[in-house]
Amino acid sequence: MLYENHKVFKQIVKAVEAGEKVNFLPTKKFSELADVAAANAQTLNRRKKENISLSKIYQKIGQQDRAHRVAFCCSYRYMLVDSEKRAHNVHTVRCRDRHCSECQKIKSWIYQSRLKRTAIEKIKSDFKSDEFLFLTFTLKNPRVTQMRKAMRTMSQAFGMLTRRKPFSEIFRGGIRTFEVTRNYAERLKNHCHPHIHAIAQTKSDAFNLFIAYIQAEEIKALKKSLRNKRKNTDLLEKEINKINKRYSKLTANKKAEIVKVFFEKNWTECLKKCAEKEGLSWNDEDYAKTEGRAIVDVKQVRAGGEPGAPILTGEGFQEHGEKVINYVLKYSLKEDDKRIFTGDKWSQIFDNQIRGMRMIAPFGLWRSELSKEEDHEYDEKEYFARFESVTDNNAYLAKFDSEYKTETITAAEIKRVKRSQLCLSLDHLNRKYISTIKELKAKLNTALIKTYISKHVEANAINEIVLEINKYNGRIRANFEKLVKYGEYVKGERFYIKTYIQAESYFNNIDLEYQKNIHLFKYNDINKDDRNFKYHVFEYLEEHKVEKIDSYQFFDIELIDVEEYADIEVCEEAPF
Repeated sequence: MLYENHKVFKQIVKAVEAGEKVNFLPTKKFSELADVAAANAQTLNRRKKENISLSKIYQKIGQQDRAHRVAFCCSYRYMLVDSEKRAHNVHTVRCRDRHCSECQKIKSWIYQSRLKRTAIEKIKSDFKSDEFLFLTFTLKNPRVTQMRKAMRTMSQAFGMLTRRKPFSEIFRGGIRTFEVTRNYAERLKNHCHPHIHAIAQTKSDAFNLFIAYIQAEEIKALKKSLRNKRKNTDLLEKEINKINKRYSKLTANKKAEIVKVFFEKNWTECLKKCAEKEGLSWNDEDYAKTEGRAIVDVKQVRAGGEPGAPILTGEGFQEHGEKVINYVLKYSLKEDDKRIFTGDKWSQIFDNQIRGMRMIAPFGLWRSELSKEEDHEYDEKEYFARFESVTDNNAYLAKFDSEYKTETITAAEIKRVKRSQLCLSLDHLNRKYISTIKELKAKLNTALIKTYISKHVEANAINEIVLEINKYNGRIRANFEKLVKYGEYVKGERFYIKTYIQAESYFNNIDLEYQKNIHLFKYNDINKDDRNFKYHVFEYLEEHKVEKIDSYQFFDIELIDVEEYADIEVCEEAPF
């Protein structure tokens, strides 16, 4: 927001210069979040309390930095409340911790939104008759110290399975997610249970396609066994007829059972091969009760999830697809009632083993569709067009203190918060790049003064520095163009000029005092004497200095043509 376009700010400046005391913000109204956003206040409060519990666990086991980060996760939220009394987050600070239910839920929601924009649209338009399978792949419970190897084995085995026939021909794509559970029984207390849940998009009538493949393979094996026998034509035909007759009489339940066994055999073969590569021990006796097969559960996905509902097809995926995807993604989340990270020795080993593991991964068509999605470039006009209906009546700042407490804020402040996050990060990067360029240019000058240009090796070394400088020049120019676009700077004929006070000056000065017992938070918005004043504008103006940055200092430097300047003995000055 440019200074000259901010009428309210200009009025405040005039009042301050006249020596008047300024009420920078209207008097705030404070209330419980439940009174403002009844639809989801309970959920937001519950998740934040879970964060505090998790933070206490980290503190107990000596991970103070992690405890601090989790404790402050979503401690304040800038939010908008819609007509249905549901709060929508505009800005907050997140910890992105593996065990934080709030952050993992957001990650799941983002994944679901991306799939909705890509794969679901593709399925709805191009694969209306396709069906879906819900799959669960298991492995004998490994010790928790071997969990990483077990998960890597399962991940590789899943990829190998999807590349096999007929899976590669019947499966079009899907998404898989890992879930890890814990058994507290005495004999399994040092073990864990990693398993894969997956949704697979298949061609129409998938079970019959698998049955047809199994039948064809059985006939193929029969022909191979009888090929060396004389006069076996009649016998072969008779046996083939028996096989065809047997498969033609299969009931739906029997077909499902045969397909399940087929999946288990192939899954077990893939597991064995991948376990050997990963160095994970394999013992066939561990699977004696299941006839030497690792268990796989195979179910057809039904519309609405009800047992008697019709089979879900691509045509109905627009309506039910989000629910189906969410059903799979939820397995990677663990809220307090199912949390397996409790801070004990098992939990700490588990946390170390799971670090860096990819819990969610698409495959096939879904993966290719997601990869086509381009990174969305921020457009300020497009973003703030969404705020046209925002008024001061539905903009709030919520702070957590045993429960979320809200205070009214202006719609303009909501906008400033978003813009500030963009501008501050870019401004910080530019300052870092400018500092780097100064160091590189000093190095370049030293190289040009101390060396003879006629030597190819030294000229090439100088060119490497020049290329590095030009790389950072390009980044700085691109960042300044964005900052101009966001209103942080204006571009003159020669200078980039800072247009207004840094946006963080407008922030509520939230001081969340982190204490050892964590569940206590102390909020000092501003001094009690200035409860109704943000800060005096005069203080802002005292701190504010108009910054002018010479844009010409970021022009690219031309490289040295080694051949053209081979005869020059000494470079007296830098070529810029």
